[in-house]
Amino acid sequence: MVNVLILKKLMVSFLSLVAGASLIGLGAPRMIAAFVMFPSGPVIKKIQALQPAEPEELETLIASQKRGLSWSESGSMWMDLGLAQSLLAKKKKHDSPERIQLVDDAILSLRTGLEMSPLSPFAWMRLASVELLKAGPSPAAMSAFRLGLNMAPYEPYLAIARIYMGMALWSDLQPDERRLILQQARYAWNYRNGKKRLVEFVKNRPNHANLVRAALIRTPKKLAAFEDLLKILSK
Repeated sequence: MVNVLILKKLMVSFLSLVAGASLIGLGAPRMIAAFVMFPSGPVIKKIQALQPAEPEELETLIASQKRGLSWSESGSMWMDLGLAQSLLAKKKKHDSPERIQLVDDAILSLRTGLEMSPLSPFAWMRLASVELLKAGPSPAAMSAFRLGLNMAPYEPYLAIARIYMGMALWSDLQPDERRLILQQARYAWNYRNGKKRLVEFVKNRPNHANLVRAALIRTPKKLAAFEDLLKILSK
């Protein structure tokens, strides 16, 4: 009887040891990935704060994400890699081999991330933006834009990007989709700190300014405030 109890205790200890080792084995790649991606943290925060990142910072982010993905992968890691690649592409000369390659890499990274996490409106908007960069208002750009817009039409942090994309794709949008773009302008205007950001965005883009005017035309006070702020920031 005593031997049986001892045997049971040994079996329990052995199974606990195996389970613990398995958990450590599963968690180790994620820990290593987090460690090698540590240098990318400040760059991601800078981008999230809508601050421009230098090419060297984006290259650091890309290298860190790739090292992390060699150990473990997630949708967000692929999406961050795609974002960095797309931002760096925009800093390269138009039609340069580096720009073309970065655009293709960004599309692949974002699509891979969306296969793993398809419910991110931010990633769909990023993909639409890169598809637009690659081939203009293409069916691929329109498809990604529509998916992101329909998924979260009132996401304040995407409003200005959607105005830009909406203007680029305007001729291919349906009437209800055009109304959604006008709503983005109204939403951006009413959101905290949105007025200045919206005016700064459109002050050098007459067509975009006209879209905001159309969005605010039913509210004369807001339209007048927009015109006043546009004059102040355009000086």
